[in-house]
Amino acid sequence: MADDPVRIVQFWQAVEIFSPQSLPKLDPKNHTVDIQLRDRVPWEPGSRLPQAKANYAWRHEVYGGLYELGRVRDLLVGRYGQDREEEPPPTGKSALFACTVNEDGFLVPDSMVVSACAWGAGRVSQGASPIGDMAADTEAYAASLARQSKVRAGVRVLGAAIRGAVPDGVSGAVGAAVAGALAPLGPIGVGLTAVTANVAKSLTDSAAGRKADKAPESEDNGKPGDADDQARGEATHLDLTAITGEDLRAFISWLAGQLGVTDCLQPRDVRVRSRQVRIDNDDEGKADPFLNSFLAEDLKLVGQALRAGNAGQALASYLTPEERVRTARRKDVRRDPGYVLGSCGPDLIPPGRWVTASDRPLAFSQQFAVNRIMRDHGDGQPGLFAVNGPPGTGKTTMLRDVVAAIVVQRATKLADLPSPEQAFTGESLTWETPSWTHRVSPLRPELAGNEIVVASSNNAAVENVTSEIPGPGGVADQWRADAAAVDYFTATAQKVTGEGAWALMAAVLGNSANRGAFVTNFWFGGKRKGEHERTGAGLLDILRTPSPAPDWRSAVSDFRGSLAEVQSFAPSAAWFPPM
Repeated sequence: MADDPVRIVQFWQAVEIFSPQSLPKLDPKNHTVDIQLRDRVPWEPGSRLPQAKANYAWRHEVYGGLYELGRVRDLLVGRYGQDREEEPPPTGKSALFACTVNEDGFLVPDSMVVSACAWGAGRVSQGASPIGDMAADTEAYAASLARQSKVRAGVRVLGAAIRGAVPDGVSGAVGAAVAGALAPLGPIGVGLTAVTANVAKSLTDSAAGRKADKAPESEDNGKPGDADDQARGEATHLDLTAITGEDLRAFISWLAGQLGVTDCLQPRDVRVRSRQVRIDNDDEGKADPFLNSFLAEDLKLVGQALRAGNAGQALASYLTPEERVRTARRKDVRRDPGYVLGSCGPDLIPPGRWVTASDRPLAFSQQFAVNRIMRDHGDGQPGLFAVNGPPGTGKTTMLRDVVAAIVVQRATKLADLPSPEQAFTGESLTWETPSWTHRVSPLRPELAGNEIVVASSNNAAVENVTSEIPGPGGVADQWRADAAAVDYFTATAQKVTGEGAWALMAAVLGNSANRGAFVTNFWFGGKRKGEHERTGAGLLDILRTPSPAPDWRSAVSDFRGSLAEVQSFAPSAAWFPPM
């Protein structure tokens, strides 16, 4: 496997699929509870949930069919053997499915998630190689349920919702990953028994509004007017039948049987996390419950690109087997300090530098990294450059100068345009969501690719970087007056990244809550739906407010003059050491 980049990626794809998100911890004080056999779910009459405060409504994340993660580990070990180095069994629980319901128990569209881990575990438990198509399987489950003559209306709604409730990149991935990457190893890799917390879910198709078969009579002898009678003879819409506790328990039993995990995972009970959301905010609280890995789709695309020979130079370099690396082209900077010295020549320093104190230049190794990054990869040239350093050694400081160099590089390209409008292709890309029709004009290709994405398994580390760069400490005191005069959307920046931000240069994205907060703060200045006061902090307000447009030719002239002045400080002779 070590010699095959495709199988390496498939292995990590399997790791992601068999590493479900741990459930929210029990916290009765904050309304996260387990619902057992005869307990009422929080949205049913007689529950202990308090009445929502004014202008708020309850919304409930439901995790159905709880099972111990240790059972997944035991199942895989029983099939593939024990790891060479035994590690402690995973703790915690996951669930067969997750969904969100509103205060009345109606299923929130697009919120159903089926566990990829449980699906893969079911195939293993049946003695089959975990090769298959999860999307096709869940479609077959739903079709089978629709054909049954006696099914509770709420169960029918949940069954209809699992159509399209498959995480992207899962279909066929488990088989390819395990059969191609794990089987030759004998014992399973250590990663398969680890439980990661860095997951979210991605859906393929929406179950909202999808019509199913007409609902026949329920197996229960319900009284006239109950949910089953109301749904009888009606198409299965998600918003016609409220989900009850009995529905959830029946659905757990049915889905466990379909997945083949009734005995091996022994799923039972329901965990519900309830919280209040504003009634006048349609998007608040709509974040889908986390259950599966959001990396599976990316890894699937990477595998496809590798098989097609179109993965890109950086990834290809990263996955190159050690024996194929051209070590003769490498430089040992500890044995050849002259190479480092040559790479830090004034003629190699990018013209853009971060707005830090003039008497605090980069350290020797930091400047070396910045120069080589921009020289080797700064103008869209593919490749890989690694910087390694313990915490506190100045990696973020180095990154800030890379950002400054890229900003100046992009400005240089913009200055070649006859007008700002020429930055766009003139085409219009359109896509629709249930609420909006979105349109965007793409940038010219030569202007794209100047962005930086900071990604890490440590969310706090990423947020620290994205808040530090535009934060109050991001600009030195000697430049604060100039920064205020430039006013690079300072008011919007403070809405996006917090008080003290001096420029709109970074945003914390990632999960749907972060993305939603960014959109609200960036476009609308933090205003909620229905709030009409104009703060001027949202970019939409800024664009709608009449203001004198700057003269493009004057701006270009000023920029080119400043750039020429900076470049005049460097020696005219340019020497680039061989790489």
